[in-house]
Amino acid sequence: MKHFLATGLLTSIFFLSLAPVWADQNLESLKLVENVSHEVTYIHTFGYWTEGKRSGRMRLVMLERTVRAPLGKLYLQWIEKDEADKVRVVDSVSVEEINNVGVYILKQPKILTSKKGKEGQVLISAVNQYTDVSSELKITPGAIGRYQVSYSSGPVSEKLDDAVLEIPVALDYYLRPTF
Repeated sequence: MKHFLATGLLTSIFFLSLAPVWADQNLESLKLVENVSHEVTYIHTFGYWTEGKRSGRMRLVMLERTVRAPLGKLYLQWIEKDEADKVRVVDSVSVEEINNVGVYILKQPKILTSKKGKEGQVLISAVNQYTDVSSELKITPGAIGRYQVSYSSGPVSEKLDDAVLEIPVALDYYLRPTF
């Protein structure tokens, strides 16, 4: 019993001695995120890029905007440290395959890196909020401001709607009235 109490006391003293360090680290983390928009749902820095004598890391930023319904947005950034050890964003680009469509709800991405951590890819599921079809996207960042996307969609079993079949052949133009 004495051994148990002594071990517990020593463990408590050890963790209490680390409390100021953890508090300082948490305070620094809080300072970093205090001005981040509430729309930002995910940030992940990964991989490395080089261009001539310049080099840095890539960062994925995911937003969720809610106008009428949740809407996911993705952005890639190329980040570098200059000679004065200052970090800056070299370029930011919109992932147009997601952002220009404007109907996707995004799942948390998975970041894949090579064994040496140099190259990186982003795997993400994007669900069309109107059709409920899920697409799997693989985003591969390249040179500054460039990326490639490959994707596959889930099977869509779309039956031709009777409303389409019943349209008179002679009807050349129609715009549904809105009131």
